[in-house]
Amino acid sequence: MMDAKTIKSALEQLETERGIPKEKIVETIQEALAAAYKKDYGKKGQIIKAEFDLPSGQVKFYQIKIVVDESMLKKEDEEEEEDILEETEETRKIRFNPERHILLEEARKIKKKSEPDDELIFPLETKEDYGRIATQTAKQVIIQKLREAERDSIFSEFKGALTEQFVLQQLNSINEYVIYYWSSERSTAEIDFIVQNRGNIIPIEVKAEENLQAKSLKVYIEKFS
Repeated sequence: MMDAKTIKSALEQLETERGIPKEKIVETIQEALAAAYKKDYGKKGQIIKAEFDLPSGQVKFYQIKIVVDESMLKKEDEEEEEDILEETEETRKIRFNPERHILLEEARKIKKKSEPDDELIFPLETKEDYGRIATQTAKQVIIQKLREAERDSIFSEFKGALTEQFVLQQLNSINEYVIYYWSSERSTAEIDFIVQNRGNIIPIEVKAEENLQAKSLKVYIEKFS
């Protein structure tokens, strides 16, 4: 069992202070736990999923098997010819792996209404030492999310200046452009770049995000058109 109280508190703090939904972090924790479990205990081709219960801190692991019927499987002679014949979406077939697939006949013994491409879920044993590994994994995910949030916060703060600098560098790479800056008398409107080229004057208002208003550009056009 994980230290549920500590983990829950950390997730709530991330959601409140950084705006990262708890569900997203739990999903990432589950993916990391499943990957770790498969690395330590899994077999080739297995699909492993983890279920992390936030209130209790318990972790459960499951193996997923995809239902297939005989018509979906490669036969030995087809495997020999696969390098010669080009496969399409319609002709592509599956090499059966008992760790990843289950035949339709067997699947219907477990779940009567099973159909090809359905997924059947089989519980896996939770190893004795996995509580410690799970806690460690959850903490690593939370630290990673914190770093990502800080990086995004820094980018959000400076993305306007970074975008303007990028555009300026691109314009400077074109030697024939003469670049100016324009601001209205009371600085209520500004154009980041005024490009003069062969008698043409082109105003460029830079936005780091999608912005269809372009108020400064409208002010400039109304003043000089």
